[in-house]
Amino acid sequence: MNEGVADFVTELVTRLNINLHIHEYGKVHACEIQNEFNEAVKQKNTDLKP
Repeated sequence: MNEGVADFVTELVTRLNINLHIHEYGKVHACEIQNEFNEAVKQKNTDLKP
C-alpha cells in the first residue's frame, strides 16, 4: 500500500490529479493491465519488492 499513497492524499486535499499522463496510460491500456493483474493473482505473485 506504499505506492501511490502520497498521490492519493494529494488528490483528496487539492482535488487535483498530479499524474494525468499516468491515468491516461491506464485508460488506454486498461484491458492489458487487468489481464496482467489477473495472471499475477492466479500465480499468487504478490511480492511487492522490485
